[in-house]
Amino acid sequence: MKIEADELISYQESLSEDRSIWERTWQDIIDYTLPNRAPVIGEDSPGQDRSIDIYDSTASNSTVRLAAALNSMLTNPQSQWFLLETTNEALNKESEVKIWLDALTKVVRKQMDLSNFYSAIHELYLDLCSIGTGTLYMEQDADPDKELNFSARHIREIFVAENHQGRIDQVFRKFKMTARQMQQRWGNLISSDAQAAAISEPNSEYEILHCCFPREDANPTSALPEEARFASVWIEIDSRHIIREGGYRTFPYTVPRWFKSTGEKYGRSPALTVLGDIKSLNDMTKTMMRTGQKVADPPIMVPDDGFFNIDTDPGGISYYRSGTNDRIVPLDVGNRLPITFQQVQEKREQIADAYFTTQLQIIDKSRMTAEEVRARMNENMRILGPTIGRLQDEFLDMLITRVLDILRFSFDRMGQPILPIPPEIVMQTLGTNDLKVRYISPMSKAQKTTDIQSINYYVATMSSWAGNGFPQVLDNVDIDDAARLIADFSGVPNEILKDERAVAAQRKQRAEEAQNKAKQEQRAAGADQMASVGGAVRDISEAQQLRGEANAA
Repeated sequence: MKIEADELISYQESLSEDRSIWERTWQDIIDYTLPNRAPVIGEDSPGQDRSIDIYDSTASNSTVRLAAALNSMLTNPQSQWFLLETTNEALNKESEVKIWLDALTKVVRKQMDLSNFYSAIHELYLDLCSIGTGTLYMEQDADPDKELNFSARHIREIFVAENHQGRIDQVFRKFKMTARQMQQRWGNLISSDAQAAAISEPNSEYEILHCCFPREDANPTSALPEEARFASVWIEIDSRHIIREGGYRTFPYTVPRWFKSTGEKYGRSPALTVLGDIKSLNDMTKTMMRTGQKVADPPIMVPDDGFFNIDTDPGGISYYRSGTNDRIVPLDVGNRLPITFQQVQEKREQIADAYFTTQLQIIDKSRMTAEEVRARMNENMRILGPTIGRLQDEFLDMLITRVLDILRFSFDRMGQPILPIPPEIVMQTLGTNDLKVRYISPMSKAQKTTDIQSINYYVATMSSWAGNGFPQVLDNVDIDDAARLIADFSGVPNEILKDERAVAAQRKQRAEEAQNKAKQEQRAAGADQMASVGGAVRDISEAQQLRGEANAA
C-alpha cells in the first residue's frame, strides 16, 4: 500500500480536532498542579516562572507525591519488580528453564538500569497524576554501549486513536526539530531545504510528524521494516516530504491512562476529579492572604488636602497640622476573615483524598497490631486496585513486550546475542515469544497479601483440628503446594527454591538413610540380644559344672 503524506497529515488534523475539547482542561490542570511544565496551549519562554498565580500548593504537592509513590510501588529501581515466565506452567517448574528465566530477567533488568528508563517514567507518572494520560516512546539506543532509549512525550505532541477493543493502536506525534538535529538523525534523507538549512541555519526549526499505526498488508514472517506489523512514517509537514518509511514488530508507544470514561480516548486523573476544588482553594487562599495583609498593613486615610512625607515604616514619624482634626488614620477593614481556616482545611482534605493521600501515607506499625496493619494494607490496595490493573495492562505489559523485542535482536560488541539462549526444551515446546510477566513490586505483593493470609489461616485451622483429635483432616492439606504458593505470592527468587524433583530425591535419600539407620540399630540390638543369650548360656553351663563338682565331692 502506497503511503501518501497528504493523507496522513489530513488524518492527524482530524485527530487534532477530536482532541481540541480536552486542551483547555489540560491547560487548567497544568496551571494548578505542574505550573512550570510546558503548556498545552501557546508557547513558553525557557526559564519562565509560571507559578506566580499559585497561592496554595496542595494540588501540586499531591501530584508530585502520588507520582513518586507510583514509581516506588510499581517500578522501584532499588528492587526487583518483575519476573519473566513462560506461558507453560509445567515448563516453569523445570530446573533448566528456571535458570534461563532468571538469567533472562536479570539481563532485561540490567539493560533497563543502564538506560534512561527511570528518569523517563517519572515524567510519565507526573502526566498520569495530572492530566490522566501519559506517553512513553521506546526505541533502540544509538549509543553502542546501551540498547534501550525511552522518551516521555508531552501531551501537546500526541494524537491517538483506539481500535475496536478500546486499545490505543495509533499514535500521531507532531513536534519540532532543528535542521541540525534532523540531519544528525536522518542524514541526507531529509528534504533539500532542510539539508541547506542544516549548513546555513542549523537552529532553524521544522515541524515533524511521526505516524505509527497498524499496517493492513503486514507480513509477520518478513524481516523488512516496510512489511512489519506497525508502520512508521516520518514526515516534514511544510514540504510534505516523507523522510523515512519503516516499521516496528511491536508498538513503540505506550499510552497509559489513569482511568477513562466510556467513549473517551484520553484519560481522566485525580486532578480532573477535583479541579473545581483546586481552583476554589486557590482563590480562597488568595482571598485570605489579601485580607490578612490588609489587617496587618491596612490602607491609611488622610485629609483631602493631603500630607507630605508620610512614613509608613515601623517606628516612622509623620507630621500633621497642629491644632486641627486632621489625622493620618488606618482604614478599618475589620479583623474577621471572610473565609475560615476550617473551610480551607476541608478543601485541602478533599483534594488530598482524591490523590489517595490516606492510602499512600506510611502506616504507623508501632501503634497497630499485625492484623490491623494487614487489614489497613488490604483496604488501601482494594481502593487502588482498579487503577493499578489498568496501568499493568496499558503500560507495564506493553513496556516489557517492547523491551524484549528490542533486546531479542540486539548483540554485544563481540557479536553475541544480548539475551541468553533458551534451552532446547523451550525452543521445542514454545519458542522464545511465549513469555509472560509476573509482577512482584510492593504493590503487587500487597495485593496478594489476602491470598497468603487465607493459606496461613487454613493451614493453622487444620493443624488445630488435628491437635484436637482429628488428625485425618491433615490429609486434605498439601503443604508443599502451600509453601510454593506463598513463595510465588511473596515474589521469592527462584534461586532459593529447590526443584520439585530435587526435593523428592532429597526426601528419598533421607528416607533411605533413615531406613538404613533403623536396620543398623536393629542389627545392633540383635547382636546385643545374642550376646546376652550367649552369656546366659555360659552362666548356666558354669553353674551346672560347679554343681557337678560339688556332688562328686
